[in-house]
Amino acid sequence: MRATELKEYNPIAEFFARIGFGAREIVTAREIAEQELEDSKIALLNAERDKEAATCEVEKLKMCVRRLEGTLRDNRSGG
Repeated sequence: MRATELKEYNPIAEFFARIGFGAREIVTAREIAEQELEDSKIALLNAERDKEAATCEVEKLKMCVRRLEGTLRDNRSGG
């Protein structure tokens, strides 16, 4: 390889060219991967929000159970 060829040599592009992917397919694959990454980030944020909401509901239920246990104790003791 001459110096000018070596300077322009891109092993990744060479690999994709050998398996039949051209520049357009590589750009399309990259765009798809970027969109999937964004979708995954959004799904993660939604899952974190849902987890926070569920945690809040669990805490509310725990308080409710404690209150009911107290009421039950009071009723058993005749209070």
